[in-house]
Amino acid sequence: MPGVPVITVSETGLQIDGDAIGFDQIETVAYLRRAVHGSGTIIDVLRRFEASGGGGRVSVKLDGAMVEREEKEQGWRTLVAASQEWIEPRLRAQVLERIHDHGASVRVAKVELRPDGFAWRTGLRAKRYPWSEFGRAYYAASRIRVMAKRGDGKEKQIGQMFTDEPNAVLLPKLMADCFKSFG
Repeated sequence: MPGVPVITVSETGLQIDGDAIGFDQIETVAYLRRAVHGSGTIIDVLRRFEASGGGGRVSVKLDGAMVEREEKEQGWRTLVAASQEWIEPRLRAQVLERIHDHGASVRVAKVELRPDGFAWRTGLRAKRYPWSEFGRAYYAASRIRVMAKRGDGKEKQIGQMFTDEPNAVLLPKLMADCFKSFG
């Protein structure tokens, strides 16, 4: 039975079956782990990872019956750990710098971040919120959920997206950092 692709992580980048990209080149990252159900049981778990930028791209799909479950899980965890240690902190810092130092509006997945607040974008529409109404953004069930505070102090969900949307995985920590800086 074939194994997972050859995944190599170094302090400078990723290599997956010969396709390589340096951490400093990466502009977008996305990953997903989601159970696939059939007849009331889990028939597979999708594990996907993608990073791209600077003309390069690495992508891996760790699903299907041709790879042992433990191998798929270990490969996926290796890539996610590399992203969380080397890629995501740098991308979050870049976005914060653009917003804080330059007053820029930056779109990350379906959320637009600005010094005065954030907006949830769907198609041509955007619902805007000041940072004072930010509740939290968090990961749950392969999705990033964004919450806003209501007038009564409780939270309401304003949107959700799968974590395989480019840079969606940045949002929980990035929005918390923006709230601390601008809220």
